[in-house]
Amino acid sequence: MPLRSGCGESGALECCLGELGQDFPLARDAWEWMREFLPADSACECRAWCQCAAAGAKPFLGNPHQWGFDLHPVVDRQNRLLGARVLPGLCYSKGEVDVMIWPQVCLRVDDRHCYRVDGLVFFRCGRQRYWLVLEFDGDGHNYRSDVYRMAKIGLPEVRISGEEIREGKTFSLLLERAGRALLAA
Repeated sequence: MPLRSGCGESGALECCLGELGQDFPLARDAWEWMREFLPADSACECRAWCQCAAAGAKPFLGNPHQWGFDLHPVVDRQNRLLGARVLPGLCYSKGEVDVMIWPQVCLRVDDRHCYRVDGLVFFRCGRQRYWLVLEFDGDGHNYRSDVYRMAKIGLPEVRISGEEIREGKTFSLLLERAGRALLAA
């Protein structure tokens, strides 16, 4: 669901807009695109995606398979293969670093299991290219319940807490922790 749907019931979209107006420079057309197309399931995620955009990530449409993701098939919410269809995401590029984030991606890990991740991330630093999972742990989320799922997915992960998101640290922590997660993998 787009930002407006995922956040609307709690007024989180207006909260994100207020947060952007106070703290983050973001072009109105980028905000409108994100609001219309970028999926989010919580106010926490809305804030996180807004912070990524404010850090320089631009809206884009792309297909993880066309970027080289081949560990698992990407499926839509009806469990149909993505094929050549594209998904909305955020793209950041600076110097030797490229980061492509596809929010709310469903991965079919075997014949019976599909798991949705908060973000599927392509991370390039120099000539090294990696895939990882981005997870936002909002208040009350027990990350221990994700251990089995993450083992089945088999990708390095970056976790960012709701408190860190409220502090405005999402994108800097993504870059920092991506490097550590990749070294640990």
